[in-house]
Amino acid sequence: MSVSPATTSSDIDAIIAQIDECGYCVVPGAIPDSEAARARQILMELVEAEATGEARQAKTQRVGEIAVKHQIFRDLLCNPLD
Repeated sequence: MSVSPATTSSDIDAIIAQIDECGYCVVPGAIPDSEAARARQILMELVEAEATGEARQAKTQRVGEIAVKHQIFRDLLCNPLD
């Protein structure tokens, strides 16, 4: 997947500003939809497998050390976006 040549420094500044404000930013087209769907499916499987009764009751769940739990997350971390 490649970054659109239309990406400007103001686009990058807007992404950084949103990360600073919200802690995340959705960047459309950064990865293929099919890869995002697969990562989401694997994440939900991990959430279910690691959920405790306490986490379910509190309606909160964390999946720690995600990169060591499945190759897809390591691939996403190393995605060059070129």
